[in-house]
Parts: sequence; C-alpha cells; structure tokens
Amino acid sequence: MADRCGRLMTCHDYLLVRYDRAGAGGMTQDGTYTFFLQVWVIADQAEKIGRQLAEQFNLAWSCRPAREGEETPVKLKNNLLVRAFEIVLEMYGAPSSQETDPMPVMAPFYMILFGMMLSDVGYGSMLMAGTAYMLFKKKVEGKTRQMSMMLFISGISSVIWGFMFGGFFGDMITAVTQGRADFPVLWFNPMDSPVKLLLFSMIFGVIHLFFGLGIHIRNEKMKGNLIGGLADSVTWYLIIPGLGLMLGAGALSDQATTVALLKSVGQWMAIAGVAFGLIFAGHGIKNPFKRLLKGLGTLYGITSYLSDILSYARVLALVLATSVIATVVNMLGMLGGASVFGYILFALIGVFGHTLNLALSALSAFVHSCRLQYVEMFGKFFIGGGSFWNPLRRSTTYIRIEDKKANAETVKEEAAIAS
Repeated sequence: MADRCGRLMTCHDYLLVRYDRAGAGGMTQDGTYTFFLQVWVIADQAEKIGRQLAEQFNLAWSCRPAREGEETPVKLKNNLLVRAFEIVLEMYGAPSSQETDPMPVMAPFYMILFGMMLSDVGYGSMLMAGTAYMLFKKKVEGKTRQMSMMLFISGISSVIWGFMFGGFFGDMITAVTQGRADFPVLWFNPMDSPVKLLLFSMIFGVIHLFFGLGIHIRNEKMKGNLIGGLADSVTWYLIIPGLGLMLGAGALSDQATTVALLKSVGQWMAIAGVAFGLIFAGHGIKNPFKRLLKGLGTLYGITSYLSDILSYARVLALVLATSVIATVVNMLGMLGGASVFGYILFALIGVFGHTLNLALSALSAFVHSCRLQYVEMFGKFFIGGGSFWNPLRRSTTYIRIEDKKANAETVKEEAAIAS
C-alpha cells in the first residue's frame, strides 16, 4: 500500500471535512421547509455577513450584541509579532470573554524570558536558522508554523541576550584561540557574576508580576469593582519595592546618608502598603471586625509573593546550565590540542555536543518560560474558562487545498474515493 499513501491521505482528509460539516449540522433546528441557525460571529463583521447571506440565499437574518455577563467565544486581535505567541496561551486555555486579552503583555515578557534563559549568540542563530527553514523553505502551516514563528522571534531575543552576556557557543572563541581572544561582553558575564544575574532576575520578576497585577486592576474595573482591584494590587506595588529598598539600599549607594534615606523611603512605602491593604481589602464589608480580618488575610499573601519572586531564580539556573554545558563541550573538543587533529576532533565533538545542548536548553527555556507565565503571572489575574472562536472551515491534516475551483479530473478522483 506504500505507493497509495497519497490517496489514503486524501481519503482521510475528505472524510475529516465531511465529519466536521456533519457535526456543525447539529447546531440547526429543522422544520418541514425551513431551518433556524444561531451562531456567534465577529462583532464588527455581523452586518456584512448578514447582507452577503441575504444576497445569495432566500433567508431572514438578525443580529444582536452580547448581553452583559454573557459568555461568548474569544477572538484574539493582535499584531503579527504578538500573534506568534498566541500558541502559548492556547496550550493553557482560552481567557473568559469578560476579561482582558493577556497577549500584549505576555508576548514581550515570554520573548525576553526565553532569550535570557538561552542567551547565546550561537544557539540563538541555530534556532533562527532551523525555524527559518521551516517557515520559508518547508512553508509549514497551522500550529507548526505558529510555533516556528514564535521560536524564530525567541531566537532573535536569544542572540541579543547572548551579546549582552558574552556567549557564543559558550566560550568557544576562548577555547579555540587558547585564551588569546574572547567574545565581547556588552553587559556582564553570568559565569563571573552569578549573584548579579540572580538579583536582576528577581527584579525583572517583580516587574513581570506587577504587569499581571495591572491586568487584574483592569479586569476588576470592567466588572465595576475598581476599588477591589486597587486594593489587591496597589498594596503590593508599595510593600514589595519598600521591602526591596529596606533590604537592598546598601547595594544602591556607598554613601551612608543616601542608604539611610533609601531605607527610610522603603520603610514608609511598606507601611503605606500595609495601611492601604488593611483599609481597602475589605471594601464593601460593613462589619469592621470582618473587614480587618479580610485585610490581614490579604497581607498574609506576602508569603506567596516571596515564593513567586524566588521562582525567577530559574533564569539564573538555566543561564548557568547552558553556559557550563557549552564550556564542557568546548573543553572536551580541545583535548586534542591546537593541531589539525585537535581541530578535527573539536569539530566532531562540537557539532554533536552543541546541537544536543541547544535541544536541551531550548526545551528548558520553552518549558520554564511557559511556567513563569502560567503560574506566576496568570495567577495574579487570569480567570479562564472561555472558548476560542472556531468557525467551520476545511481543517485537513495531510492535504492543503490551494484552488477552490477543482478541475474535472480532481472531481472525478474525489467521486471515486467517495464511492
């Protein structure tokens, strides 16, 4: 049957399209001479769709906007850059139609986090080359194309962070030149300053979480509960930076007076945040005792925020893991020394070792970047429970239909398959 795989694939997709169409027929209510169909369409296209149907068929149609509180399918509207990362959200689930689209915030943070975790010019370039081949040479479609586009953009971020941290296949240039040349570092080398990267990762994590709290405020405002949203968010906007200034003032300045001033500012920010939480967390509760308990319960969430911030230490772990493995590969490759045999051995070990490291590091960056979005950021605002708008279309697995007007021979072949 090997020489007939093409016909089997065509038959598979033909039956798949018929199956989807038959399933959509269950949405209609049939009478003797008429049928009634109620569907969701994109709001700004409803009038246009109704007029086009009326021009082609003998029918009556009407449309109405979604009612307040009515759950509707979700159709995301984003630019090309953000749309490439929608596959990350789709793997998690659709947001509710009553909340904000998280993609404009999630996409840039995902790109930055992925790039930081891989952070190597060589690996980023390999990732870009591989995904560019899938996009422009193989011209993959569907989810594969979306994933390839997302990884291509993330590869660009990896190259940028590779220049910032000075990574090109680890320390390949240093190893090959026996220490006579080094790849330039635009910011700092994480291998030499791991504590600096750890602190930066946590600061970046705080910014990431604060954007999530900002979306929470917007969601609550859409529900008419702006005070509740502010109580849940402004409290931490004050407490976390305040504690940060109190603990890290010494690292920001060498002047004793400046350090004392920063600690004082941080102390008052933390006190203001506690007071704000105690006053407004129980908004709407008339009983003062219950209101106080509600405020204290909100402040107990500091333990959750501390664990969330510590979760961003995985950025340091993955950067060091990628760099250390790459360094070990280079060290093993140069065991033959600076000779013809040594460079041949280096090429063989390097190709295998760096390809394996790229696969492991890219997979880790993908998984942990998703984790920081799903758990840390989404945990601050995401409601979920919605469904993506999925209109009836030809969804095929093996066959791509490029021309709607099939020639007579194709029609004859499909008739033969159907029979």
